[in-house]
Amino acid sequence: MKRKLAVFIAACTLLLAACAGLAASDPVPPANRAGVQETHVEPQYGEKTIAAEEWFYTENGEELAHYQYTLPAIFLSNVDVLSAEEAEKAGQAVDTYNTMMESLLEDYRERGTAIYAAALEIYQTGTLTEPYYDTVYSGGWEAGDILSNCMVAYTYTGGAHPNSYHRSYLFDLESGQFIDLTQLADDPEMFRTGVEELLLEKAEKDGQRENFWEDYAGVIARWNEAGLEFDELGLSVIFSPYELGPYSCGEITLRLSWEELEPLLGPGGMERLGLVEAE
Repeated sequence: MKRKLAVFIAACTLLLAACAGLAASDPVPPANRAGVQETHVEPQYGEKTIAAEEWFYTENGEELAHYQYTLPAIFLSNVDVLSAEEAEKAGQAVDTYNTMMESLLEDYRERGTAIYAAALEIYQTGTLTEPYYDTVYSGGWEAGDILSNCMVAYTYTGGAHPNSYHRSYLFDLESGQFIDLTQLADDPEMFRTGVEELLLEKAEKDGQRENFWEDYAGVIARWNEAGLEFDELGLSVIFSPYELGPYSCGEITLRLSWEELEPLLGPGGMERLGLVEAE
């Protein structure tokens, strides 16, 4: 604001000086037709994927293991119409996001190779009954300044059944940083405890409630560490198998609508999500 005010004062000073040099009979100089008011253009982002996959076989062509990972990445789609300053800021946000996802992909690739090594060891003992596998997929949602991604992994490394788990990432495009979901709210602690109370109410009504662990409330208290998935209707908090109860309970999803979340997020939080107009 100070910069804009200084420019405005300087412009007025030049105008007064020019007018003072005109005689009463001099015509008023024509308007500067080239001085068209600039329109601010917001950065626009697109999503793409980065992936890694590999299958491992025995000499006889039997599959031992495989991994498949598909993670999100973003790109700036309107860099040509942005100011140099805006393009640089948005470009840094893209780099921060993609660097994190590329690092995750490398970690997953190492895990997939380790799973193959474990499968090979079991195979050599003659007890490998099914190929091992590890897969990760993600779904994203962009709203306002916030980009949300929820990744789900399905893994089998022997035993009676495969396992799955969710992992979520929330990215603030304006600040160019990954954030915890509670940071969206005007009052993060009120938001955290308010969501906890709502989730506990919904958990009490869940069909699997009688099978939950004794300390299930303590797990729900850490809801912001669970799988978090946004859509146009609200927020899904996803607890993977074994988190709230035994494997037989499966995945437990507790949903909160935007109507329930709005008073907890506050006006600023809703604005950052693009769900209300900025005042």
